[in-house]
Amino acid sequence: MTRAVRAVRDQVVPLAAMLALAYLPMLLLLFAAGWLADLKGIPMEDVTRDPATAAQAPFYTGALAILGLFGWCASAAVCFFAAAVLRHARTDRAGTAFLLSGALLSTLLLVDDAFLVHEIVGPYHLGLSDEVLIGLYGLATLAFLVGCRATILRSDYLLLVLALAFLAGSAGVDKLNDFGVLATTGGKYATEGYLFEDTLKLLGLAGWFGYFAWTAYALVTARVIPPATRAGNP
Repeated sequence: MTRAVRAVRDQVVPLAAMLALAYLPMLLLLFAAGWLADLKGIPMEDVTRDPATAAQAPFYTGALAILGLFGWCASAAVCFFAAAVLRHARTDRAGTAFLLSGALLSTLLLVDDAFLVHEIVGPYHLGLSDEVLIGLYGLATLAFLVGCRATILRSDYLLLVLALAFLAGSAGVDKLNDFGVLATTGGKYATEGYLFEDTLKLLGLAGWFGYFAWTAYALVTARVIPPATRAGNP
């Protein structure tokens, strides 16, 4: 028992910052959610429970939309981790800036997608129209492309081009749905319009994650891992 207690104690001090980083934000988030729910008269379970469970919807409700969120989240995680590796190695400042920018942009789009910012939160709660928010996201993407153009042009950017094309196409179909262009041709085609929008979005997310994962791997292996190790030599 003494050895076990000593082992745990020896871990507490080195992990103090990590423990605080892991648990304090979540505790603050839960406190803020509870306070806001009480202020607005919202049942707390509506905030904490899974949407399908809270709405008593079938388990498969929004399944592909959730997979799309995985794409944004995985892209951000890969970029944050690879940026930390490159920053620690101090070998590629441009690559680090590219990965950090990609991580922040992916996180921004993840938050928008997960919480319906440009569809509901912005227009109905913040006084920001859908067009304004989409424009801001477009400017953020343009800033990323221009600011990191040197690293992008050295990368295999075909996946990024395809991802942006699919995502832009999805946004375009979304506006057609909003304006009722597809709905005027009948219920069947209106449903197919939303399916087409979501298909383009998922294809865009696949390319987005594929590009950042591939590029992060290339940057880390090129700048951090010794050539002999990459070749499989001891």
